[in-house]
Amino acid sequence: MTEDQTEKVFAELAKLSRRTTKTEASLGEVRQELAETRADLRRANRTWDEVQVDLRQLIAKTQEDFRAELREKLAENRRQARAETRTQSEETRRHFEIVAESLRSDLRLVAEGLDALREDLGGKIEATRREAAAGIAEVKSLLRLSYRDLDRRVVRLEETAQV
Repeated sequence: MTEDQTEKVFAELAKLSRRTTKTEASLGEVRQELAETRADLRRANRTWDEVQVDLRQLIAKTQEDFRAELREKLAENRRQARAETRTQSEETRRHFEIVAESLRSDLRLVAEGLDALREDLGGKIEATRREAAAGIAEVKSLLRLSYRDLDRRVVRLEETAQV
């Protein structure tokens, strides 16, 4: 091997050595970046676990809040329904009282009408009884007269028949 060739080989070796150094440096950087990436992934994994925990807590809190709000709204709806029922009940009671008073008034009018009719009919019945009694008395009087007259005739006939 000649000196020239040896120099070329050494030059190539030097180049290779520089490249190897650069490669080793790059490899070190890559290893460093890989270590940082692993650390980032671990942090991200921890962060993801924390996010999951936070999400679970948030979901649980949201469910609790929703249930509490639902209970409040249901309670409010029950209160409103009871209030409306009370209002309608009172309104119905007032309406019923008005109708009942109207019926009482109508019944009083009917009772007054019946009393007036009873008095009127009572007077007419009494007048009819008096008229009937007077008619009966008159008929009895006429019958007595007729029987007296008939009795006289029969007595005369009997006297005539005995003679």
